[in-house]
Amino acid sequence: MQILYQIFLIIVLTIISLSIFNVSKPYLINFFKGKKWLLFLLIGFTLFFPFIFKAYYIKSITLQLLQTTLFVVFFLTYFELIRLAKIEKQKPVIGRPKPKPNRIKKGSK
Repeated sequence: MQILYQIFLIIVLTIISLSIFNVSKPYLINFFKGKKWLLFLLIGFTLFFPFIFKAYYIKSITLQLLQTTLFVVFFLTYFELIRLAKIEKQKPVIGRPKPKPNRIKKGSK
């Protein structure tokens, strides 16, 4: 029975994390667009949070679930920013075509 509870908890946590990410994606992308380093620091802090606050972390299951959810949301935001940067880098450069010199001379006479 304990294993079913753990599987159920993982499924619910995944659904909650992905829904929070999808709802807050436009706001997070706009906020962290030029500040990837800040997002990377937040990911590192949420990853090492259990080691820093070990006494509080062990006692509270809510804190563990919150930390996991925040880590997943920040992690997905970071990879979304990388994906958007790749897409923008691959856009073709659109320039204006230069007119041929002979056509300009013929048109002005």
